[in-house]
Amino acid sequence: MKEIIEKMLRVEEQARELVRQAEQEARQMVADAQQAAQKETEQTLEQARVQAQNVIEEAARKAQQEKQRLLAERRAAIADSVQVSEAAVRKAADAVLRAVLEQP
Repeated sequence: MKEIIEKMLRVEEQARELVRQAEQEARQMVADAQQAAQKETEQTLEQARVQAQNVIEEAARKAQQEKQRLLAERRAAIADSVQVSEAAVRKAADAVLRAVLEQP
């Protein structure tokens, strides 16, 4: 009977040890999974940052191109509105001369 009790105690101790090992393995698996998830999250965030930076840079480049295009259009419009034909300049100069020379 003593042998049976001792054997039962050994079996119980072995069972407790197996449970401790299983719990330790489970904790390690959870820690490993959390570490892998953290690493994946960091990588995903870094990729998102890079993509966002690329989008910002592309938007800035396009905005600069649009700005240059609009400036060129405005310069052309101003140049067109300011340009006076040579005939108009002569006509204005003649009118000024006549007005000055005809004064008493």
